[in-house]
Amino acid sequence: DVHSAARPVEGQTRGDASLHVHARLFNLARRTDGSWSGLYEWQLYNASRTLNQLFEAETRRLVEAAGYKTKEREHGDQHKWTSWELSRVPDELREALSNRSELIDTLLAARVAELETAKGKPLTRRELDHERRHISRISRSPKAAKTRSDLSSEWGNTLAQHAYVSAPVAELSPHEVRGDYSQLLKLIEAGPRELTSPRHQKGKEKQPGRSVWHHEDTLSYLAEYAVGARLSPEDVVKAAELIEASSVSFKDPEGTLVFTSQERLAQEK
Repeated sequence: DVHSAARPVEGQTRGDASLHVHARLFNLARRTDGSWSGLYEWQLYNASRTLNQLFEAETRRLVEAAGYKTKEREHGDQHKWTSWELSRVPDELREALSNRSELIDTLLAARVAELETAKGKPLTRRELDHERRHISRISRSPKAAKTRSDLSSEWGNTLAQHAYVSAPVAELSPHEVRGDYSQLLKLIEAGPRELTSPRHQKGKEKQPGRSVWHHEDTLSYLAEYAVGARLSPEDVVKAAELIEASSVSFKDPEGTLVFTSQERLAQEK
């Protein structure tokens, strides 16, 4: 149900309202009067990568707690991020079941290169999103599954073609399920410095750093490491509190709370 909810097939009773199923889960907010509402979607969209990393970190912990071994998978070029896979599923089978996103990325890269050459400048984020949605629509095969039953049959056929047989669940020791707290302590200690420093280098030129950061930046920083360190939501919240408590906080001219490090404050004074 969770996996198929993200698939636009006919008869989908658990349809995905926005982005992916995990975004839908996060998009439920309870008001003080007890009624339910949704979050502002554009803010949710901007935070989608952070939310996805936190979601994957928690699902990885729960899956491992149920006895399934997992392995990490790294994505991205300049800005890398981590997901996880079941160790028991061979790479060839995983790629056969998940090759659509790779197809879209390949077609999108070619399309973006063509458009940017014609325009003489990079596409905006809005334009990139538009092109991704367009590529996603036109690249769907006419023979693609249209109902949940079709989808189930399609996956079953792929499993049979790869002769996949479900193996018994392997028990994991408790230390393999807990978060990596030694790494978490390092993240907390380095947080103020990392959040105000150039963190990516393009060619020989460092990208400019920032003087201040917001609470969302703290969460984004921790989320990058959440999957690998198996951090729980409670771990991330507590770590964010500790990072911000060790920083200098004040309100900007618009009244928004921002943070900076003691070192950056001394430099700019």
